[in-house]
Amino acid sequence: MPCSVHGKVPETLGRFTMGGNVENWRTGGPGDHGLKLIDECQRGTPTAELIHKAIAHFELPAIPAKSHIACRHKRWGGSYVLTFEIAAYLALQFEAGELSIWNHPDHIKRRLEDRDSAAKMKEHPGAFLFVRNDRDLLVSGDGRFLDDSRDNLWQLYMHGQAVSELAKLIIGRLDA
Repeated sequence: MPCSVHGKVPETLGRFTMGGNVENWRTGGPGDHGLKLIDECQRGTPTAELIHKAIAHFELPAIPAKSHIACRHKRWGGSYVLTFEIAAYLALQFEAGELSIWNHPDHIKRRLEDRDSAAKMKEHPGAFLFVRNDRDLLVSGDGRFLDDSRDNLWQLYMHGQAVSELAKLIIGRLDA
């Protein structure tokens, strides 16, 4: 599968066809059905067993040499979801006009580039802009407050702070 950020598959391994044939393109090529599972399919062999045989035929290592989990956009997924949850929590607490929350890149790009030295990074986690009483606070998707403080929502959350407390922190900063 290609990475949604990097966009390409580094190596094509082959395919497991609908008909039950397996092509390992590192040892053969397209059309080279090195493993024919069609008879097993017709006998009703469970799909899990067929897939196990196909993966074994691909000679894939049990532990990949490079895990896609290491990509920053995967690692930051949890912190972005937390920041989104806090934003949703705040949106439900205030009437229209009392608090504005922005996170679309088109709306926050200029401010993000002005305040975050990592803004042009390929896998930047995005940000949320909170605006209240003519004050604003920009929070990166990885939890960093992009102001003069060193606060980080993700770190505070990992130390036991509840979403409601983190929301109060944002409002407190905007109301200060």
